[in-house]
Amino acid sequence: MIKLARYLKPFIPGLIIAIVLLFAQAVFDLNLPNYMSNIVNVGIQQNGIAESTPAAISPAGYTFVSTFMSADEQALLDASYSQKRG
Repeated sequence: MIKLARYLKPFIPGLIIAIVLLFAQAVFDLNLPNYMSNIVNVGIQQNGIAESTPAAISPAGYTFVSTFMSADEQALLDASYSQKRG
């Protein structure tokens, strides 16, 4: 066992990091249903989200959204939103 420990000594920090990351992954995986239920409870049941569409779009967001749209979709976007400066 002592001879084996001598060869494994350089790998101990990596082994500890791997175990810690596996533990963190397990904790996050087990908490994911709680996060999802909070989203549903606050967002849907308690009317936490009044509207699903934003009231305003930044110029960068407008450009990003309109990049993949057809001409008809861009016309609908232009009719639905107005760009505001500052």
